Amino acid sequence: MTDLIARLEAAPNGNRKLDAEIAGLIGAPHGPHEDVDVESRRITSYQEIALPYTTSLDAVTALMENLPRKPHWSISYPVAEAELIFSGGPVVNAVAATPALALCIAYMKARLADYTEAG
Repeated sequence: MTDLIARLEAAPNGNRKLDAEIAGLIGAPHGPHEDVDVESRRITSYQEIALPYTTSLDAVTALMENLPRKPHWSISYPVAEAELIFSGGPVVNAVAATPALALCIAYMKARLADYTEAG
């Protein structure tokens, strides 16, 4: 996970490869996918089905909803800085190129430090 955090911190912007790595880490669907519609005889192929965590605030905030301990969070912009505040401590900070990346990093740091356990 520390390697993924380092790549997120160094990224100039979000991308689908990072989205897939995050999805794989949390057990969410990711990778290529095909939808087949027999009636219309149409096949739709997707290169990556992971949510766009690194480019969408909606997608990355959905991660927070799945934590056992719900943090309060904030994002500042134009300096992309995120902060997760867990009741009773601690505070997790992250800075990145974009707000979505910063929130992804803060989420990963919290998971790495095991601040998310219910209790």
